[in-house]
Amino acid sequence: MVFITAVTHAAIEACCGKLEHLIQVYRSIKYLPTGWLDEVKIEMVTKGNEHAPPKGQSAIVYAGTIYQVGHELLKLALTLTLR
Repeated sequence: MVFITAVTHAAIEACCGKLEHLIQVYRSIKYLPTGWLDEVKIEMVTKGNEHAPPKGQSAIVYAGTIYQVGHELLKLALTLTLR
């Protein structure tokens, strides 16, 4: 699990756009294993309190403002604690 945080939504969108571009570039290089990229999921956190927790993905990227991702982390911590 990876968290990308910033203060503004524009900065988050720029980071996610760059990450998606890098994934495409990596896929275009012959002889590199790319199967693991199929499991990478990028999720924009816009409403931290309402964002669904991860569902078993092996590689998930949460991107959002510090405020929104903070709420997501708190909810995830509570979910794991109550199991």
